[in-house]
Amino acid sequence: MQSPATPPRPLMTPREVAGYLKVSEKTLENWRRKGKGPAFSRLGPSRVRYSPAAVGEWLQSKHQPTTEVV
Repeated sequence: MQSPATPPRPLMTPREVAGYLKVSEKTLENWRRKGKGPAFSRLGPSRVRYSPAAVGEWLQSKHQPTTEVV
């Protein structure tokens, strides 16, 4: 038997993502231009949105393991 479908999480605005990552909206914009930040969707000429999953995956890809000093 299938479980009920999980409703999609709402898309995040650049302001929300910048606040979550503790960076400025300008930094987020620069990352978009350079292809360095989280994946995003352009919903129109000036409407950019981020999926929470894409932001989480990008953040996880930046994880650095702690190095042990001997």
